[in-house]
Amino acid sequence: MSSHHPDHSDGDRSPPPSPRSVRSTASRRSARAPRSPAGEIAHHLNDIVNRLNTELQDLERHRWGQEDEIRRLRTEFNDLQQASNGGSARRIQDLRLVADGQAAELNELNRRLARTEQRLLSAEEDRDRLDRELDHSVEEAVQLRSQLDDQSHELQWTQDELATSIHSLDRVTTALRNAEAELDRERGTPGGSAPPAPTPSVPAPAASGSTSTSVTRLSEELRQARRDLASLQAARDVSTGRIAQLEGDVRRLREEISQLNQNQATSATETSDLRAKLADARRDVRALEAQLPDVQDAYAGLRRANDESEGGLDDVSTLLSRVVEWIRLRHAAGAAASPSPAAGAAASPSSASTTPTGKRARDRSPFAQSIAFSRSLIVIRRGD
Repeated sequence: MSSHHPDHSDGDRSPPPSPRSVRSTASRRSARAPRSPAGEIAHHLNDIVNRLNTELQDLERHRWGQEDEIRRLRTEFNDLQQASNGGSARRIQDLRLVADGQAAELNELNRRLARTEQRLLSAEEDRDRLDRELDHSVEEAVQLRSQLDDQSHELQWTQDELATSIHSLDRVTTALRNAEAELDRERGTPGGSAPPAPTPSVPAPAASGSTSTSVTRLSEELRQARRDLASLQAARDVSTGRIAQLEGDVRRLREEISQLNQNQATSATETSDLRAKLADARRDVRALEAQLPDVQDAYAGLRRANDESEGGLDDVSTLLSRVVEWIRLRHAAGAAASPSPAAGAAASPSSASTTPTGKRARDRSPFAQSIAFSRSLIVIRRGD
């Protein structure tokens, strides 16, 4: 008797982690290494699909092994039934117990497969939820692209403003240099500069206060120009920093958009694969459901044909029994009568008499009636 070694590969595997532990692990991983929402979605979907596929493959392999073991045990059971030794009954009983255990384990595997199918359905619901989240991510990506365009326009406007500020700074710097040169010339001229020539519209200023007034005015313009220069330089520095910040934001947004597009493509591929598998499974189920009524009708037809055949065999058996009984009675009657040769010769012409039409009279004995009945029964059966 062969010993059965059950497969403990399914029992040795640790149970699947609970959703709370998965969420805590995901939260710790996100705390250690932050990632984008689309990355978390794709990672979660990959974990679910890989775990369910692994469990389904393990269960199918275990079920195939159990079915092979059951077939082997049934073969050994049939061999033991043909044996005539005294210990065959006990061995058969043991094998029956083992077969019952294997059948119970197979039922358990079927229940586990049913639970796995339910989990696959829940995974399909999760996939639909992830599809909705992906749609939301696409909307966010569109918003990010819009923000990127706005910031690009703002960057262009800031660059234009910076160019204008630089041009203004250059003009102020040139005016400042000219004012300093003029101030230096007026300070270097002994007795001050000559008063400007009078114009028809503007009277000539007094020569005594022209130098001090020009120096004061130029000094004030110089101080104002320096203040304007400092403010323009500060504005230029702010604009430069803003441009650098906007360029960094643009690069970051482009990277996030690229990552979202990659995650969306991966999730779309996995979703299409899952939908194809589910569609194949549903087609198989529908095909089996469509074949089930035909199989049931064929089985019912075979049962009816079997019942009719059994009824016909019973009728034929009864008819043959009657024929055999009639033949036995005829032989018994012939042996009891034992007629003489003369009587037989006298009786032969009468038995050979014909009807007025020239035909021999038909035998209306029970045997002939039985033969006619059997022929009609055969014709009826063939017609059916």
